[in-house]
Amino acid sequence: MMHTRLRIERWFLFALSLNAFAAGPEDAPIASVLHSDFSECVQTGVALLKAPRHFSSGQWLTTSAVLTATVALFAVDKDIRRFAQHQHSSFNDHLFKVDRYYGNGYTLLVTGGLYAVGLVFDKPGCRKAGLRATQACAYSALWVAVGKAAIGRRRPNAGDSQLFFKPFTLQDYFDSLPSGHAALSFAAATVGAGSTNVTWQKILCYSSAGVITGARLYHNVHWLSDVFLGSAVGCWVGSQVMRKQASVSSVQTGRRWHLACSTDRVGVTLTW
Repeated sequence: MMHTRLRIERWFLFALSLNAFAAGPEDAPIASVLHSDFSECVQTGVALLKAPRHFSSGQWLTTSAVLTATVALFAVDKDIRRFAQHQHSSFNDHLFKVDRYYGNGYTLLVTGGLYAVGLVFDKPGCRKAGLRATQACAYSALWVAVGKAAIGRRRPNAGDSQLFFKPFTLQDYFDSLPSGHAALSFAAATVGAGSTNVTWQKILCYSSAGVITGARLYHNVHWLSDVFLGSAVGCWVGSQVMRKQASVSSVQTGRRWHLACSTDRVGVTLTW
């Protein structure tokens, strides 16, 4: 668990650095774009931290339902593991290798790269999608890291019982619940699906995330309940990031100050 937490922290800091120090598009001054994007990252993180304090009764009901379903799935975890282990084939071995490259720290390279491409080629839509996806994945990773440490559930490849817990041991074999791969892949999928109106693209986003969760079961590193809760965390964080982006966009349509920098001058402009 300690190694996992350190990896998450390194990838998180790298993602923030990539988003904070790239150059800016949209005909806006570089300093203004950097300040706006970094401010959005911070505001989103604070909003996610405070979100449970402002849950409505419906949101608490949904949260309770997800947690109840997670516990209920404990009853079939062994059966699903047995089924997954009987599906091994050459085709499936190649298909489910995808979790080596997606759903982990490499996902932040993909989303951060998308952000960088948007900046370099002056594609605001690409930049914003990359920024949102990076935020969703990074903050999902942090929520999952806290949950893994607090719950301390043993992985299926480390023992037969699905009911063995050892909280705060900080060992890789006791960080099964929730699944980080499921959380990151569904966080990215939620942002990706929310950034397009094309049906097949939405389907592609969520189906690719589904393959990642299936891979975790196939490789016997997670229980079904692990990937279920991880997927729920990713979807929630992704939806919160999209909602925060919508509120930021509406605020930015009003009056705002910009700091403009160039090689020979510095200025302040007011736009509305």
